[in-house]
Amino acid sequence: MRNRILLLICGLLMCIAAQAQVETDFASNYLKLYATNTSLYCQTVSPAMINRMLSMKTLSKDRQAQQALQCIKSVRIVSNRNAGETSGLFDKAKSLLQQNSDRFAHFNDYDGKTIYVRRKGDTIVEAVLLTKTQGRLYIVDVTGNMTEAVIKSLINS
Repeated sequence: MRNRILLLICGLLMCIAAQAQVETDFASNYLKLYATNTSLYCQTVSPAMINRMLSMKTLSKDRQAQQALQCIKSVRIVSNRNAGETSGLFDKAKSLLQQNSDRFAHFNDYDGKTIYVRRKGDTIVEAVLLTKTQGRLYIVDVTGNMTEAVIKSLINS
């Protein structure tokens, strides 16, 4: 009986761990929903590139930027090439964020940009910046283990 309970608990823990690894970021979900038949594209800054940036000599002088980069796991930038699609794609992104209010909370608006964050406890695990600039949509999706101070330092950079 005891072995069965332990086996059941181990199985449940493995299912929970597997589900946590499957969780996708906003950029992935947005592209899955809206990239077909649009000019949307995505550029990713990987953890390896972030590590290279951390080793740059010029960055070692900027302590605030270095601390912010250490908290970031990856950055994905979604944009579009066709200016005629921008307003519709922007509205869809904002709507998707608002529809997922149980997952994403509004964080800040500034200079025509909107930031939403996803938290695990007190830690911000994803920040999504949404803006329209020069006729194009930009979604900057940052994942990692961040604090509000890190997000604010990224805004003020």
